[in-house]
Amino acid sequence: MSELIAIDDKEGRLAMRASIEGYQASLQKEVGSERGDMDEINAEGLQEFLVGGAYTRVLKIPAGHTIVSALWNRERLWIIISGTVRVRSELGDETFVGPEIRQAPFGSKIALYAETDVLWAAITGMPETDDVTKAEELTDCDGYECLTYPWDLLECKDE
Repeated sequence: MSELIAIDDKEGRLAMRASIEGYQASLQKEVGSERGDMDEINAEGLQEFLVGGAYTRVLKIPAGHTIVSALWNRERLWIIISGTVRVRSELGDETFVGPEIRQAPFGSKIALYAETDVLWAAITGMPETDDVTKAEELTDCDGYECLTYPWDLLECKDE
């Protein structure tokens, strides 16, 4: 496991981001999908809930499967309800054994590999809506240029 990266470490986070993007390119070349098994897993058991301003996604990820998440533009919690999963985010590599709750890094995508069957939930705040499609549109981001990171704020302050 690599050392964890500070939230405001621009170079470290960008290096991890490049690693995840490289993994996506490899998945596209090898299995035909830059998201790995994500589409299959979503089709076979994604549960989505909209309750009181919270959007929750629950996934059953079978052992031996790998996925790359969408780029989320909101803070969120990860709840690994059960199982063991290796996660690469912009903040480094970690292995989680459920039950575990973590705050996900803002404005990032993750790559993960399920060592065992994993039950995973992601929760984020959401304007009131009862439309799951709208919730997905509000959480996903088309590209990193749409987001403001801690180093962007510091760079603007120096100008």
